[in-house]
Amino acid sequence: MLQKIFETGEAVYLHDGLLMMERHGYVEEAYFCYTCSPLFLEDGTVGGIWNTVIESTDRVLSERRLKTLSALGTCATNATSLLESAKLATDVLKGHKDVPFALVYLRDTMATTSDSASIVASTFDGNVLPESLDHVPRIIEDINSATDVTDWPITSVFRTSHEREITLPTDGIPGASKAVVYPISLHSNELQVQAVIVIGINKEREFDETYRNWFHLLLAQIATAFTTIQAKEDERKRAQMLAELDEAKTVFFSNVSHEFRTPLTLMMAPLEDALLDTELPEEHREKLSMMYRNGQRL
Repeated sequence: MLQKIFETGEAVYLHDGLLMMERHGYVEEAYFCYTCSPLFLEDGTVGGIWNTVIESTDRVLSERRLKTLSALGTCATNATSLLESAKLATDVLKGHKDVPFALVYLRDTMATTSDSASIVASTFDGNVLPESLDHVPRIIEDINSATDVTDWPITSVFRTSHEREITLPTDGIPGASKAVVYPISLHSNELQVQAVIVIGINKEREFDETYRNWFHLLLAQIATAFTTIQAKEDERKRAQMLAELDEAKTVFFSNVSHEFRTPLTLMMAPLEDALLDTELPEEHREKLSMMYRNGQRL
């Protein structure tokens, strides 16, 4: 680039150029805007270059993180189940530089014998974890009685609802040396952890307050999606239950009506005959007429 400026005398502008730097004790992902302007000598040739640099790292990170939050919110509205929502969320996070990897453990709400959970979605193709994560539990048979047999505190987070930070093996996931284990609860039942998500931390960025707050926003999006889906499912179940009750009520009254019809028919015929009797006293006729009218109503 500099040689081209010397040869052509034309200024060069580079927008948000990536430059890996080591200024805080680690190799850091940083972005800069460069303006390289030629400095001309008296004879018209380029004698030097004036380089103006403005760092744009914070803006670049903010824009790409905001874009991810927007995409996450959009895809969540298209899900029809918690499982589908988890898969759509990891699809959005796949390939994101600030999320080297993500795993989602979902509590099995249909289990009757034990309170279990398993990995239902991840940023790995086909949910196939790399060999460096062979020790990571794929299934937790019983959350209430199981203990964390590895350094991944999945069970503990399910039970305590407290986030935990873990250190990954040196030969673990490319782009990550640490990860955070977060609980996800539904807004309608914040006392029970519905899911646990493990998110890798970009080792080329400091896990500062801004980075951590962005993770919390990701979790809030996923929790909102889960809550919305669960509310729709609960509403569907209520509607189905009301429809079944209405059907049962209709069947019940149909049976009752049928059972009443036979004895009423046997009662109405003698009443009709009695009312046709011209010698029936008026006092009795009035009472029998009332009985006949009530029988017709039934």
